[in-house]
Amino acid sequence: MEKELETAKTVPQEETCSSDKKDTTPENTVSVPVKFNKEIKNLPIYEAAQYAQKGMKYDLISDDYKRLKELAQKQNKSVGEFLSFVEKTVNENRKNELISECGNEQIADRVLGLENKVNDNKFDSFNELNENFPDIKSAEQLPEEVVGAANEKGSRLLDEYLRYLLKEKRNKAKLLKQSESAKVSSVGSLNEADVKEYDPTRQEFLKGLWG
Repeated sequence: MEKELETAKTVPQEETCSSDKKDTTPENTVSVPVKFNKEIKNLPIYEAAQYAQKGMKYDLISDDYKRLKELAQKQNKSVGEFLSFVEKTVNENRKNELISECGNEQIADRVLGLENKVNDNKFDSFNELNENFPDIKSAEQLPEEVVGAANEKGSRLLDEYLRYLLKEKRNKAKLLKQSESAKVSSVGSLNEADVKEYDPTRQEFLKGLWG
């Protein structure tokens, strides 16, 4: 009988401990309910924040996407199909230009492939910069020396822009130092002039005159 009572006492304690441990698991972290495609999903805060940022970025291009969707509908295509159609058309036109210039289809294909690779790298490079500096919406907003250096060296736009900002910071610090030195030099010159204009005999005469 005593053993049965002891067993009955220990069971609730084990359940209580189990529930306490459950409260500390990552599954019970704060979540945000989000409705998407008629379905509600509970997202962790960090994940909800990421989607919120993506939504804010979409607001910036929503008008352009609307125009793109309308153009695709006029061609009886989805947006993805329309983009593939445009890309194919652009590549074919460029290939015909290259063939007319060099007269060799294989060379034209090779040049076209290199051009597309360069354009893809530029696109990725700008996206990288935009993620770190959201206020910069296009490459036209960048200083010419940044874009020029990236094209010349084949480097990332972000790297060149950071170098540019560092150089500007150093130039401002240098100008500030020169300005402070000029002020100190000017004050020193005035003090020297005051010392030179000091005449002991004149000072004694004025002292005796006015008492």
